[in-house]
Amino acid sequence: MDNPFFDTLSGQPDSADEEVSAQTRAKQLNLNYLDIKNMAIDEDTVALLPLYEAEEYRMIPFIRQGRILKVAAISMPLGAAKTRLVRLGQQTGYEIEVVIVSPSSLNYALKYHAQIIAHDLKKQQEANKPIQKPHEYLEEVKTINDVVQKSKNTNTTELLEILIAGAVSTDASDIHIEPQKENFVIRYRLDGVLYDIVTLSHTLMHGLISRIKINSGLRLDQDQTAQDSSFERKYGNIFVDLRVSIK
Repeated sequence: MDNPFFDTLSGQPDSADEEVSAQTRAKQLNLNYLDIKNMAIDEDTVALLPLYEAEEYRMIPFIRQGRILKVAAISMPLGAAKTRLVRLGQQTGYEIEVVIVSPSSLNYALKYHAQIIAHDLKKQQEANKPIQKPHEYLEEVKTINDVVQKSKNTNTTELLEILIAGAVSTDASDIHIEPQKENFVIRYRLDGVLYDIVTLSHTLMHGLISRIKINSGLRLDQDQTAQDSSFERKYGNIFVDLRVSIK
């Protein structure tokens, strides 16, 4: 995959000492070493771990090969970082392989992640339509097919309103947002049964969850513990109470 940010991210090469040190560290830990500064990093892969966590734990997923998810780190993650790594494997279904990199390589990948977010935000702002009132979404989203079609090529603010309006129109009792290996799935509970409604990219999932947290008054920086809250939408004379549980 071509990396659109190579020109802006590429800088002076690391000193030989830094790379030698990383190779030595990898050998001591019996792990693989890699210089990832000129690799084509997949944006959906780095998005598997939110940027603030990647910065906090000094590790970042950068490539998927078969059932393996490779995570770059300066040293073997310990403590809270190790716990988060285990949970990342559980969330994605991948087997985690830690790859030792130099500090410059890690910083390159983190900067790439940050620029991907900035790039996506700019695209959203440029393409963002005026926010409609809730009842207007309800008038436009009447069926499951409406949800599927309108969920494509939209921003996270409108996506949330589309999903809520679709649930109200179809009498769904629950909306589930469930991460998968390559993407995430929106499910509605209809007559007690969960149905897959639409599949979207991991990049969009993080923005959607952030929008839900903002609406619910939940902490954006809290990702490792469950949070519960609620918010409401008014459709004419109808009030809809939405209870939120993030696990």
